[in-house]
Amino acid sequence: MFASFFRRIPDAMATGNKMFHVLSSQIRSLNEVGTIHISVGCMILGYIGVDSYITRQNTMQRIGEIHEMESSYAQRRKKSDERLAQEHRRKLLRVYGDMQPPKYRKKVAYVPPSEGGKWDGLMALKNVKEEDVLDVLLESVGPNGAYSLCRVWQDAQVVVGWYPVRYLKDIDE
Repeated sequence: MFASFFRRIPDAMATGNKMFHVLSSQIRSLNEVGTIHISVGCMILGYIGVDSYITRQNTMQRIGEIHEMESSYAQRRKKSDERLAQEHRRKLLRVYGDMQPPKYRKKVAYVPPSEGGKWDGLMALKNVKEEDVLDVLLESVGPNGAYSLCRVWQDAQVVVGWYPVRYLKDIDE
C-alpha cells in the first residue's frame, strides 16, 4: 500500500511543477499588464474606506454620548441652581416677608423681554406686570448693585425677589 503511494510521488511532483510554471507564467503576464498592482491597490483603498467609515461611526457615537452627558449635566445644574434660589427665596421671605416695612414703593416701568415674555433669572421677581407697585426692601443688590430687593403680593402670597433698578419708576410718575 505504501509502495504504490511512494511510486506516485514523482508523477504528483511533476504535475505540481507543471501547475506552478503555468501559474507563475500567468502571474508574470498579469504583472506585465499591471492587473496585480491595480487589484492590490483596490484592496488597500477598500480597507482604508471601511476603516474610515467605522472610525467615523465610532466618533459620531462618542460625540452623541458627550452631548447626552452635557445635556444631563446642564439639567442637573439647572435643577440645583433653582433649588438653591428657592432656598434663598425662602430665607429672604422669612427675613423680609410681610413684617418688615419697605424703604419706599416703586412702580414697574418696564418688564424685560425673555422666554415667554417673563423675567426669568434665578433670583428675579417673576410674574410682574407694568404698573405693578413693588415694596423696595433693599437697594443695590445682585451683580454690580443693579437690582433692588422687592416684595409684591401675588395671589394672596408674598413674593420676594430682585428687580432691575433701571426698570422701576416713582409711583407719582
